[in-house]
Amino acid sequence: MARVWVAQCKVHGFFNRKPDVQQGFHELSKLAKDGVVEAYTPLAVCFDYGLTPNRQADPQRAYKWYKKAAGTDTRMIAFAYYRLGVLSNARPTEALKYFHLSATNGSANGQYMLGLYYQHGIAVKANAVQAQKWYSSAAEQGDADAQAALGLLLMDHGGETHKGVGWLELSAEQNNARALLRLGSFYEEAQDHKRAMTYYQRAAATATADRDLALAHYLVGINYRMGDLGLTTDAQRAVQHLTVSANAGYAPAQRALGLMHAQGIGTPKDEVKAHKLYAKAALQGDIRAIGLLAEQNEHGRGCIMDIKNALQLYEKAANAGSVAAQLSLAELLQRIGHRAQAFPWFEKVAAASEELNIELIHQRNTARLMVARYRLQGWGGIERKPAWAFNELITLADCERFVDAYYWVAACYEEGAFVQRNILKAFEYYEKAATNGDIDGQFQVALMLANGVSEPPVVLIKRDHARAFEWYVKAADAGHKTAQYSLGLYYAKAISPVTEIDNDKAANLFERAASQGLVVAMVQLGKLMLATAGQEQEALYWLRRAASQGDAAGMRELAAAYESGAASAFLKDGGDIANARAIALQLLKKAAEEKNDGLSWCAMARYHEQGWSVPVDIQEAVRCYSQAETLDYPKAGLALADMYERHGMWQEALDKYDQMASKNKLLSSVGWKSRLAKGRLVVFLRKGTAEDELTVFTWLHDMVEQDTGAVEPFEMLGACCEYGRGTVQDISSAITWYEAAVAQPKQGKATQDIDWVQQRARFRLGVLCFQQKKHAAALRQFQAMGPLLEKMNHRSAETRQQARLARYYLVANLGYLLLRGDNIEHQIEEAKKWLSEAADEGEGAAAYELGMWALEKDDDDQEAKKRFDQGVSARHAGCMRQFALLLEREQRDDPKWDGHDTLEWLEDAARLGDVEALVHLGTAYERGLGAGIMRGQIEKALPLYVAAAQQDNIRAMIKAGETFSKMGRHCEAVSWFKKAEPYSLTARTTIALYRLHGRGGLQQEGGFASLQLVVEETVANDDDKRSMSLAMFLLGQCFELGRETPKNLEESLKWYHRAVDMFENTEAMYHIGVLKSMAGDDVSALEWFRRAAEKDRHCESLYQLGLFHKLGRAGLEANLTVARNYFTRASDQGHPRAKFELAHILWRKQEYQDAFHLYDIAAKLAVPEALRELGNLYHQGFPPVLPRDYGRAFNCFCEAAQLLDATAALMVGTYFEEGYLEQQPGAPSIGMDRDQALQWYETAYRLGCGSLAELAIGNLKHKMADELGPEASEEAEDLREEAFVWFSEVAREFREETQHANIMIALYHIHGWGRIPVDPEHGFEQLREIAEIGGTQAYAEIARCYDEGIGVERDISRALLYWELAAEVQQDIAAMMRAGEIYEHGLAGHTNPTKANQYYVRAKASASSQRSPSEVTSSSSSSSSYALSARSSMASLRNRPF
Repeated sequence: MARVWVAQCKVHGFFNRKPDVQQGFHELSKLAKDGVVEAYTPLAVCFDYGLTPNRQADPQRAYKWYKKAAGTDTRMIAFAYYRLGVLSNARPTEALKYFHLSATNGSANGQYMLGLYYQHGIAVKANAVQAQKWYSSAAEQGDADAQAALGLLLMDHGGETHKGVGWLELSAEQNNARALLRLGSFYEEAQDHKRAMTYYQRAAATATADRDLALAHYLVGINYRMGDLGLTTDAQRAVQHLTVSANAGYAPAQRALGLMHAQGIGTPKDEVKAHKLYAKAALQGDIRAIGLLAEQNEHGRGCIMDIKNALQLYEKAANAGSVAAQLSLAELLQRIGHRAQAFPWFEKVAAASEELNIELIHQRNTARLMVARYRLQGWGGIERKPAWAFNELITLADCERFVDAYYWVAACYEEGAFVQRNILKAFEYYEKAATNGDIDGQFQVALMLANGVSEPPVVLIKRDHARAFEWYVKAADAGHKTAQYSLGLYYAKAISPVTEIDNDKAANLFERAASQGLVVAMVQLGKLMLATAGQEQEALYWLRRAASQGDAAGMRELAAAYESGAASAFLKDGGDIANARAIALQLLKKAAEEKNDGLSWCAMARYHEQGWSVPVDIQEAVRCYSQAETLDYPKAGLALADMYERHGMWQEALDKYDQMASKNKLLSSVGWKSRLAKGRLVVFLRKGTAEDELTVFTWLHDMVEQDTGAVEPFEMLGACCEYGRGTVQDISSAITWYEAAVAQPKQGKATQDIDWVQQRARFRLGVLCFQQKKHAAALRQFQAMGPLLEKMNHRSAETRQQARLARYYLVANLGYLLLRGDNIEHQIEEAKKWLSEAADEGEGAAAYELGMWALEKDDDDQEAKKRFDQGVSARHAGCMRQFALLLEREQRDDPKWDGHDTLEWLEDAARLGDVEALVHLGTAYERGLGAGIMRGQIEKALPLYVAAAQQDNIRAMIKAGETFSKMGRHCEAVSWFKKAEPYSLTARTTIALYRLHGRGGLQQEGGFASLQLVVEETVANDDDKRSMSLAMFLLGQCFELGRETPKNLEESLKWYHRAVDMFENTEAMYHIGVLKSMAGDDVSALEWFRRAAEKDRHCESLYQLGLFHKLGRAGLEANLTVARNYFTRASDQGHPRAKFELAHILWRKQEYQDAFHLYDIAAKLAVPEALRELGNLYHQGFPPVLPRDYGRAFNCFCEAAQLLDATAALMVGTYFEEGYLEQQPGAPSIGMDRDQALQWYETAYRLGCGSLAELAIGNLKHKMADELGPEASEEAEDLREEAFVWFSEVAREFREETQHANIMIALYHIHGWGRIPVDPEHGFEQLREIAEIGGTQAYAEIARCYDEGIGVERDISRALLYWELAAEVQQDIAAMMRAGEIYEHGLAGHTNPTKANQYYVRAKASASSQRSPSEVTSSSSSSSSYALSARSSMASLRNRPF
């Protein structure tokens, strides 16, 4: 006995001695073999628990020695029988026998197991009494498992709860997990939350079995997640516990943790992790997890969007009884158009049990609603049951209070579908839907309130713009695209309650709607952007998108953009107006002829009238207007008559007005306007015959009888009587009619609005009264006009003339002579006195002289403004111009000033012949004026400059030349510069520049010499200094680029410095910075770039500063925040590459939406890297910013490749090789085309893609060889020879991205491909050398060599080592499978089922997570499984992180 005890102490390390298993085992073996009975059981234990020299358990030998011990060692007989039972577990009857023997010999373990067998009927008929008996025996001995089992049996089956709890408490004292968990659930049911949570937490802290550990941590975690059992919600603790449970394989925990990752609760949002967790739970049959997996597949969240797989998963969950999955399956089938298949699932959910929770009741009602809609519409061939369907909708709405039903009930009432039409009922239900958050209901309420609804003579719903606006806001905020568009109109047109136009808000709303595909919003957004400088290209994008969808308005507005010149800068020829108009005409023709768009026919008429892109053809214009009329666009007739008027075709105009008057009733819009238009021709322009005059006179009498409140017919009748048109001249009657016109009340206008026709009648009335000596009456009329005189000055030329005549006085010119007269003594104060008197009496010239004197000599802006204002009243053009400029100077810093007042004064001055006003008007349109006149309107500025230049204004000549130059019309530009050349340094400098470039009809010679002459001139003012600085800069350019002089960078720098010294030329500063950078002087370069940026926000300099801070050049620390600021400022000025760099930074900052938007803009501006980045984004997909879209990715790569981007060309090749477009439903098909792929790879190589392109070419040629049949073996070997050459080029030096080529070289030697001599040993050595220097991709091939004895002696152990390395490092699926096989079958000397199973599970998980089918397809025979993992020279490119 002592020797046995000593041996056991050695084996187990009793009494703190160091274990010596080998020695103790040998001693026990010897004692047992010598027949020492006491050694039998200890030796069996060694074999049973692996306490042997090789640490391997040996169940057979353990069984043998336990058997001996049971027959001889009475002390250990109970334990021996118990272990025999355990070892016989696979043979239940035999195990039962041994457990019975163990139990009857007093073993608590045996008694517990015997109770377990009786309870569950294992190898014996189930018997709860016997089970309780044996559990009790073991429990009384203190066995915790038995106590727990007995407690559970008494509580769950014996009805003895109190007694059962007692046994569970005893078991729990020993930290038995089952007892702790059951006690937790017991107290949870008893609402003793604190004790319940205490038991769950104890179970989580003490459980050892995976099952108990998983359940305990799940219960703790889920209660922290939900805030149940008296806990405060703690998402982070929930994640911790659920992670433990999920890792232990508990499906509900995996699903719950997946949801937290998906929603970003307690952990960063990660749909990919969520997907993996759902997949694990789904593999265990968790129905909800299967549904969640289906949802991810449906929407492409955490995985590739896969509708087919989503349907399969939904169906699996649905068939398992998940109501949520049944509804989701029905909705997805409905969405993809499989209505007939969707309907039975909707019916199934609709018929679900009434005993449902709130969530399931909502799902059932959703399905009932859909069933009703199917029965209404008969979708999918389903039998229509309209009466039943409407009744179901009413039931859902009124009884179930189901919000989604309100809208459909309302729609039925509004349309009168299956129920009598009732607008008030419709509005009632729409309002219910809206109030409950239904965005379609909100939109319908807004629409009805915005327009009002009438069924004459009854007004059912009164128009209410304010309430409509509120509902539009709610629907738009919730994402309703038509509401967003409608709300945009409110801001674009200042519809009440919006009081001021807000184009920024309008554009934002239009863009949100357009981004959802609303074509009308695209058109409005494009129109709005065209009016904003710098947004022309984005505007064209939206208009083109609308036009591409066949929208007539989109085509028409796009044509208008080309016509106006807004699109000119983006045409290939640089903006030729003829070409732009030709494109516009084609768009209009398509909209007119294909879409029957009357407005487009009218627009085409203008082209034929003006001779734009077609010969002038008035008859064809007439035909176009007539065609528009036939398309129910009656205003075309008015436009046709107006054209007749413009061309002096008075009779045709009169006839057309007659025709429209005869066809259209008097009170119709066209009928009324056509009669008035003819009246103006006849009465005011004296066109037509006496018969026409009589007709008009008759019409006017009819019109005044209609009691419309219109003023113009009364006023025109007064003119008829005053001038004798259609009646005898009768001043008394004229006065009567004018008085009637003045007396007409305002109709449909705000009380503060002025009816200018009425004021014109008042003026004529005052004049006639004055002429008739009715001075009191005349005075009353002029006094009535008095308060309006200021407004009349701002209204029109006609009202301004009326205002001036109403207060005109004749004044003397004495003051002017005293102030500025020649050959007389100037008497300044006396002159001012006389001029003041004259000005005060309304003499404009006097006011102008006083104003200019105050402005130029006295520096008194207020006095100047006062005098100019006097002159304005006298219709003095110079006063109007100077008054306008003073207004601009005063208000230019006010962001709310719209500039219209200044613009109108300048227009008036120009109409009165003021040439300088024309120049200032042009400048206003070119540079912008206030908030209301957008900059960049050169199509409006140019005619003004030309008109002034034609009157010999030198500054206008320069501006005309500069404007023509911006438009690319260089010959016309040169013409104006030449006219100004004798008088202007600027013109001479610009002509020299044109000579340098050989543009504008000038030879490319003499520019350098001209500049040398210019810089010798003297300068008199700032304009000359600016021009001189430009000339110096251009000389610097000549020396830098070698234009008409040898290249000389030192001389170039000298001239750039002179340009800076002369007038702070920022272009010169920038070029100094560039030259300094080229010379390696980054510090100086930085300073020059900074100086240019600070001086004039120089765009290129801002971009360079961004690069310096991004890259940490010139001693700066790399700082993305500062770089972002500079790139933003450059981007705001339209710098394409700055937009790209800014997008790159924003992406790194995880500001994905803004980054994507900038990538998109930079791509549209032809930045190849931006196109490539977009291609990468679309290729990979990046939820929620954008789903994977191979079609868009391919287009982006193609565009970037056309811009000579080598990497993009490589990606185009991969699309042809891999056939990505075939893997995405709905994408355009290009097929898998190896030849096209090869051409693109070769293009990438020529563009400098380097080793990636070489590797791609080699791989493809190798693959093409494999695909050839045996009959083409020679051709295949030729291809492999070529592939070997490409691999050899790449393999010259070892890098991470070239290791595949090195491995392929080795494989060529091993297999003798491409006529390379077979040399397996050399090939193997190459593989080994690759692995030794870090080539991890070689592990799998080395493993295969050891596994199959290729080039090295076969060694399965070494093979296993490398298979495991390939599995761990490369995640190689084949390596995982092979490692599993070796462990499963013991091919390396020993089996290990656990590790084998781990590898099989990992392989399966890896295969299911592959991104595309092409990445999980086994490789060709010759390229080996290595091609599977190493296709990667391009996979790394495609899948690189952003």
